[in-house]
Amino acid sequence: MNFCHSKHWAWLIAIGCWGFYLEVHAEDALVRLPSNSVQEEQHIDAMRVHKAHHFEAKTHAVVSSSRSTVSPSSASLTAHPCAYESEIAKKPPFKTVSLTFDDGPSPERTEFILSVLEKYNIPASFFLIGEKVKKYPDLVEKIAKSGRHLIGNHSWQHPNFHDIDADQQEREIAQTQQAVQLYTAEKYFRYPYGNSTCESRDQLHHLGYKIVGWHIDSCDWAFDKTGSVSEHDAQICEVKAHNTSNFIEHTLDAIRERGGGIVLLHDIHPNTLKQLEALIVRLQREEFHFERLDSVDFEALLN
Repeated sequence: MNFCHSKHWAWLIAIGCWGFYLEVHAEDALVRLPSNSVQEEQHIDAMRVHKAHHFEAKTHAVVSSSRSTVSPSSASLTAHPCAYESEIAKKPPFKTVSLTFDDGPSPERTEFILSVLEKYNIPASFFLIGEKVKKYPDLVEKIAKSGRHLIGNHSWQHPNFHDIDADQQEREIAQTQQAVQLYTAEKYFRYPYGNSTCESRDQLHHLGYKIVGWHIDSCDWAFDKTGSVSEHDAQICEVKAHNTSNFIEHTLDAIRERGGGIVLLHDIHPNTLKQLEALIVRLQREEFHFERLDSVDFEALLN
């Protein structure tokens, strides 16, 4: 055809084809994000165990509070007197959300999250694992250079602080802070699995840290493999029956019930990344707005 010889038409056709390619293959690009490593799968299994324990502990606490005597099961909850699940009881600012991402940085995934946040001009907070900060400094640099996001400490290797002694807890915090202080002067800490100890809490407060929990646990790890949660995981994550195959609706329902709040997400779960943009769009449509953890609205909610 004659128009094929026209540079003008060739250019327009090229642009049109490229746009069509991006639209058709956008989902494929997401699917091609790195799958979980063996270490990350072990991390998910550990999360499932801890969430089950937390659910059990809350159930026992409710039961024991209705009794006049202390039962053996409720007495066992005092083994870690400063332990807490990191769920914030204080009411969040109305119609205000703060997105937080744990367990990064991760190649391609962190970059993808940043691209979505950039597209919608959304601030967020990244709680980073120290050994990954050391391994992927370029990714931490990208988070810091955006000027929009907060960087927090999430320990060096993500251990359960209930299983390690006070000295090791201190090393987990200090070693990670040495790594992240190259990129930020801020001091925010989130416990692995949400499990704190008296020793580490005192240490963190002495060093001037803010300890960060959450209002909404998206339980994205439970949805990650198939997009649906098992009956067991639905119970411990408090996923309503009509949301067991709908990560976005589960998260939105939880946010609506609290009226907003700090949302726990994870860098390492492909399903979270695949649905992040849709979650943001839905929140914006419902007139939620986004702030960072160090905003006036959220600062008062941190320990």
